[in-house]
Amino acid sequence: MLKNYLKISLRNLWKNKSFTIINVAGLAIGLAVSFSILLYVVNEITYDRYHEKSDRIYRFAASMDLQERHFEIAQMPIPFGPALAKEFPEVKNFTRIQGAGTTIISRGDRLFKEKKIHYVDPGFFEMFTVPIKGGNPETFLDAPYKVVMTEEMAKKYFGDENPVGKTLEWDHEYPFTVTGVVKKMPENSHFKFNMLASLSTLESRGRNLNDWMGFSIYTYVELAEDVQKKDLEKKYQHFMWAQIPDQIKKIANKINLSLQPLTKIHLYSHLESELEPPGNPVYIRIFTAIALFVLLIAGINFVNLSTARSAKRAKEVGMRKVLGAHRSRLAAQFLGESIILSLIGLILASVLITLWLPFFNQLIMKELAFRPFQDWSLSLGMLGITLLVGVLAGAYPALYLSSFGPLEAVKSRFKAGRGHKFFRKGLVTLQYIISITLICCTLVVFTQLNHVKNYNLGFDHEQMAVIYLQGQIRDKNQIFKNKLLTLPGVVNAAGSTTLMGIESNETYFRFEGMPQEDKQVLPHMAIDGDFLDTYDIKLVTGRNFSSEHLTDNKAVILNETLVQQLGWENPIGKTVKMTEMENREFIEVPYTVVGVIRDFHFESLHQKIRGHVLRYTKDFYRISVKLGPEFISSTLGDIEKIWKDLEPKHPFNYTFLDDTFDRFYRTEQRLGEIFMAFSLITILIACLGLFGLASFSTEQRTKEIGIRKVLGSSSSKIALLLSKDFNRWVFFANVVAWPVAYIAMRQWLSHFAYRINLSLWIFIVSGLLAFVIALITISFRTFKAASLNPADSLRYE
Repeated sequence: MLKNYLKISLRNLWKNKSFTIINVAGLAIGLAVSFSILLYVVNEITYDRYHEKSDRIYRFAASMDLQERHFEIAQMPIPFGPALAKEFPEVKNFTRIQGAGTTIISRGDRLFKEKKIHYVDPGFFEMFTVPIKGGNPETFLDAPYKVVMTEEMAKKYFGDENPVGKTLEWDHEYPFTVTGVVKKMPENSHFKFNMLASLSTLESRGRNLNDWMGFSIYTYVELAEDVQKKDLEKKYQHFMWAQIPDQIKKIANKINLSLQPLTKIHLYSHLESELEPPGNPVYIRIFTAIALFVLLIAGINFVNLSTARSAKRAKEVGMRKVLGAHRSRLAAQFLGESIILSLIGLILASVLITLWLPFFNQLIMKELAFRPFQDWSLSLGMLGITLLVGVLAGAYPALYLSSFGPLEAVKSRFKAGRGHKFFRKGLVTLQYIISITLICCTLVVFTQLNHVKNYNLGFDHEQMAVIYLQGQIRDKNQIFKNKLLTLPGVVNAAGSTTLMGIESNETYFRFEGMPQEDKQVLPHMAIDGDFLDTYDIKLVTGRNFSSEHLTDNKAVILNETLVQQLGWENPIGKTVKMTEMENREFIEVPYTVVGVIRDFHFESLHQKIRGHVLRYTKDFYRISVKLGPEFISSTLGDIEKIWKDLEPKHPFNYTFLDDTFDRFYRTEQRLGEIFMAFSLITILIACLGLFGLASFSTEQRTKEIGIRKVLGSSSSKIALLLSKDFNRWVFFANVVAWPVAYIAMRQWLSHFAYRINLSLWIFIVSGLLAFVIALITISFRTFKAASLNPADSLRYE
């Protein structure tokens, strides 16, 4: 019996090849998108759970109020970890992580510039689960100048040789011995490394590891089992406060300590100085909703397309019932066909996932892998979801087809009831509500991003290359700058201590007329006299810095916003006191205001312009080079030659300021690309659903079409008549989708201080686009039906 049902099912699917292909394609696309999103969601919520002791590992974080500014930071004082482990027995282990920054590493005559290098304590490998590929983990980092590297790094530097015991030179003067090789950390880890060096190396190079002055190192602890962290936070906080120097206590009103569970760091920790950019739980909710919507749309299509073919199988149902077939057996057969289709869709979906996963990874900036034959939990989950979709999507047509009476089925007298009609059209309308909402969101995101890119930032950032000075060239910064200015492709050059708009330091300032106890935390930059001209920042009043003014080493320039906040009508000559550290003491150094500049956006357009202070310096280690519009690549080549003449040991590196500012909006850019991709996918699936409903409708009205043609109606008029009903439902979808998109995008735009207005054209364009797509989809089927020979239409029964 089962074999017979299977044969009949496959025969019916093959007989209606076009509908089978459309049905399977829609389902496969929906499953592929949903399972890809499932890979992302599972990856995000399982961060750091692969560590065997993940439930007992915590990272310390601190929050403090420094005058008017509230700070939440993921770093701690350097000696805090070992002092805590020594004092409290429930701390079973600790490790600290200190980023090494960009490091020049050489082996022989090969030179590399490496990132993702950290200094750690020996307890790192006892605390975290890191598969060892070579070396003895007990002695990995037990002495200075030892380093452990990943397999990729070992291959890069040593090829097929065993790297253990061999040496690498760091920054042209420090020999490090390779003591171990480990596997690369998984994608779902909140920090990753290429190399780990012994933290004791820093002490050998002159770093004071007993200095409690700053919060500069990441500290992790492994607590004993059954220890309640809430009972420990205040105890550890009191302990740390007792060690903090009085200089810190004077400026920090209070320091609160918190223990962050390792598995919560990626999604729920958004502190200053995170090791790597954290995840966003909002993204998980958005992606999960999209996955459910796409799966829902695919299921809707399944129902509609199956129902659309019901008229063709009415006589089959009638004959089977006349021959004694029970309704339950008929329902089982049709349900079986639905499950077969869904399983075929699963196979095709697996192929689609493999093909589009690289694009999806690029979209979400991840390195997800699809290995269904290695990850059985993933495979079983996919199979379970597919079967559930097959059962739920096939239940309605199975029950509907098997309910026909023998006589009405044989004579084809059944009709889809009014309730069924509204149900099907309601499902397609839901598809278009989702699609139109996503189209609206996509247009808003890209319009805002275009607004951001074309917004006047108050300075010239085009064709601006920024060079970071390293090694001995720092002592020759003025020589290097003067040589650059001799190049024909260099328009201007300027020095600064930080990267324009990206790395402004924040310091305490007290302005003339303010009480002794009042201070403001403000961003500031140290620049040379050519900075304002190079960036085309306009002076409102006063003068620019100049090397001719010997007193400019104690001069500052303020921006308009700060002057307005201070209420100064004539700021020139006013005194500004800046808090600086001298001999481990914070002191106030007086500066004189010599100029006021127009506001410029040194932060992203998410924030309003704040007060900003510029001071003069000759000791800069960033050079901003304004390049001419032509021969940029050759000019950069000439700059590199000058660099190599002055600094042969360090490689020449630069960044374009435009690329740096684009990073401010990388999240929004990615969000726009995500909305666009899923909009296209949902529209494609919705079109398949609309095509199915149009097919069903035209089948129900085949005889009507024939009669209308006999009475002289043209094919175009009949097609228009058949399309009119569907357009009403698309119009209704617009009415519902527009308010939903408006509310969602208004909330999203609220995160920008400088944003677009939600114009009506965005919603009109979205609606027209949906109408055009729907009309093309429907017309393809209705014109075909309207073009049939009337004799064939009237012989339909």
